[in-house]
Formats: sequence, C-alpha cells, structure tokens
Amino acid sequence: MDLRLLAAKGTRAKAEGEAESLGRRLKALRTEQGITLAQLGDMVGLSASYLSQIERNKAKPSLAALSSVAEALGVEMRSFFEHPAPVWEVVRKGRGDEFGDGSTKITFEILSSEAVKGMFEPYRVICWPDMEIDAGPHSGEEFAFILEAQLEVGVGEEVFTLREGDSIHYQGGQPHTWRNASGRECTLIWAFSPSIVHSMLGEEGD
Repeated sequence: MDLRLLAAKGTRAKAEGEAESLGRRLKALRTEQGITLAQLGDMVGLSASYLSQIERNKAKPSLAALSSVAEALGVEMRSFFEHPAPVWEVVRKGRGDEFGDGSTKITFEILSSEAVKGMFEPYRVICWPDMEIDAGPHSGEEFAFILEAQLEVGVGEEVFTLREGDSIHYQGGQPHTWRNASGRECTLIWAFSPSIVHSMLGEEGD
C-alpha cells in the first residue's frame, strides 16, 4: 500500500503531537528531579531560554541536544515520548476523520486518534468498484479484515479472494496488490505496523 496518501494528512499532525508531548515530558522529568532551567543549561551547554522554548514547544531540539539532555537527567530518550498515564480514544461510528483519493478509488477513515500513538494504526477502508492498487515492498506488516463484499489481495506470487469475514495478515517486505472487481464497494478494517510516528522515532534513534 502506498503510504504517501496517508502521510499527506497524518504525518504533520502526528509530528506536532510528538513535539507537544516532548515539551511536557521534558519539563516533568526536569522538575521531578528539582533541576532548574539554568542548572540543566549548565549541564548540557544550552541556554536556559532555549530549554524553556523547548518545554513550551516553541523550539524543536536536535537529536544531539536531546541526547545530551537525556544523559544529564539520567533517562533514556524514549522517556521524552512516554505518556505519564495510559491514554485511550473512543471513535464513534462515522466520527473518524475521513480522507481519500479519487484517482485510486479508495477512502480511509481513521479509527484512532493523534493522542494514542501505538505500534499500529487502524483504518476503516472503502474500496470503490474497479479500484486497484499496486504497492512495492516496505517495512512493517499489514492486516485486513473484510466487512462487506470482496477484495482480491495479491502478496508476492499469490492472489487471494477475500470475502466477508475473511482476513489476511502479511509482511510488507514483498510486493502486494489490492483489487476490487466485484462491482460493489468493499468495506474492510485495515491496520499497518509500525505506525508512521514510531517509524519516525525509530529512524531518529538508530
């Protein structure tokens, strides 16, 4: 599946959500240890005003700066992206953000929230009649569960016809296709992992 369509709407908003989380977590970790901005600035070679801007989400730190701050506070960098308490999101029927691409004849409804950044992202997908998508290999995996009508899914050299109640789970590291030749709209639940946000964090942390 070509993730550029999803990234166009989701990546910027999620990246902003991560920045907000980073500022809050940095301030919480610093104040928990009784360290002032000036003291932390002396420890990492950054000005107190710049650190204050990071905590207020007015500046985005470099990876090197974030690594220095984590070392000074005695925590791992992942601590800046952890929520202090479990979070959840209820998406009522028909209330999820919806977007689509007329050229590919497919519509996506997000079944989660920017606030819940898990290891996978779920969608309700409507594949219009005559829809066909070819996707090259990518990292992660995909899962699809057919709710209505049918969909042909090709994975590598194999092609499967999935009908209502059928599901498929496959690794993304091989070519795969979706094709709706049923003449009806096909509705399914689709999830992919890792999420866009976790992919971004993972690349930065490698």
